[in-house]
Amino acid sequence: MLTDGAVVDDGGNPIVDAAVGPVIDAGAPNDDDDNDTVPNALDNCPTIANTQQWDEDGDGEGDVCDNCPGISNADQMDGDGDQVGDACDPRPTVSGDAIVRFDGFHDGPSSTGWEVSTGSAWTVTNDALVQADRSTWQLLYRPDITLSRMVVEASITIDSIEPSGTGSVWRGTGTLSFYTPGSSLGTGYECTQWQQISNSMNDVYFCRLDDATTAGYCNSTGSPQMNTGSEYLYVHTQMPGEATCSITESAAIVVNDGDSTYSSGNPGVFAYQVGVSIDHITIYSIGQ
Repeated sequence: MLTDGAVVDDGGNPIVDAAVGPVIDAGAPNDDDDNDTVPNALDNCPTIANTQQWDEDGDGEGDVCDNCPGISNADQMDGDGDQVGDACDPRPTVSGDAIVRFDGFHDGPSSTGWEVSTGSAWTVTNDALVQADRSTWQLLYRPDITLSRMVVEASITIDSIEPSGTGSVWRGTGTLSFYTPGSSLGTGYECTQWQQISNSMNDVYFCRLDDATTAGYCNSTGSPQMNTGSEYLYVHTQMPGEATCSITESAAIVVNDGDSTYSSGNPGVFAYQVGVSIDHITIYSIGQ
């Protein structure tokens, strides 16, 4: 029997192990410390309420307590102690970085706060943020998050690509940093994979938006073919005068750039003449 957590005999006397003292019960099978209706033994975040038990990266740690909610890291290693796991930390050996926002898009309300700058409404379907309209630019951003040192991480699946012979020769999708809406596309930076239909060119681009219908400046390198059904991880690191655009399918393709036209703004995502599903977006702030 139990009394205040100690194991006692039938006479109410604590059972004592000579080496360690009173034997303490580890907890009843149905204990639920965070009162989320999921017993501790089954709860993937036993101290933070999360009834739905979302685990975007499938590493056994629930999204609300995972220190890399979009990148699998069952060990939860955090070498610099800043509560951002080593697997996703922009600076894993320097403290001061933080996860500002994570969206796994498991239900409609999780997308609250994302606003359309240009194009059609996005929908949440099958645990993903979906844009199927390929007719024009589709830009989505977070007006409530303004940073001067950020990382935008997004897992994007290509659902469809506008056929050759229709629309522009360009198709692409990616992330936005230092974004500010404008009269046309707005201003900021893109980390993107562009495909040119006319010559089958596929490149990873870091581009600057100057509120025009096309990018004002781009720096690029070769990349794998952008294919329908493929999933890519975009990691867009942006600081004033310093940027890295990394896009990974099986291996990372990286573009570095030093453009310093813009120094702060909002994070976002975009698609142009492709249909996409975004499985997650994580926004990080980078410490000084």
